[in-house]
Amino acid sequence: MTDRSPAESASLHLAEAEAMLARLPAYLASDALFQSVTVEHHGHTHHATLTLGNLLERLDEVRRASFAEPDEARRAGEADALHDQLRAAHRAAYSDKLAKELRSHENAMRSERADAADVGGAAPGHESAAQRHQAAIRRLRGAG
Repeated sequence: MTDRSPAESASLHLAEAEAMLARLPAYLASDALFQSVTVEHHGHTHHATLTLGNLLERLDEVRRASFAEPDEARRAGEADALHDQLRAAHRAAYSDKLAKELRSHENAMRSERADAADVGGAAPGHESAAQRHQAAIRRLRGAG
């Protein structure tokens, strides 16, 4: 993991959101629960996973960011507007994918709880995994 300044992180989140938005229509049309996305950013290759939850997380980060560069601020507004347009244009597919992702996170939470109960307590990393699933569930429910 690389230490990044808040501005560098925001810039990367914006690039990831733009790459995810470019693939969103194909993702919504597919049966896949996720798709890999490669992002070229400041001379480095980054890999992200396209899910609605991850896209919404990136867009939230971009909305909260203060971009010093006017071009990045403009692109952030365009990314947010494009998400709204794509969501409206593919409303049924978006809702179906949202429900599918939500069920996946809920099933993973139940499975992790059952595994933890079988071994007499949470395994190392269980709490952080549970917290990630809970955050994704809240984000996905809020988007519905």
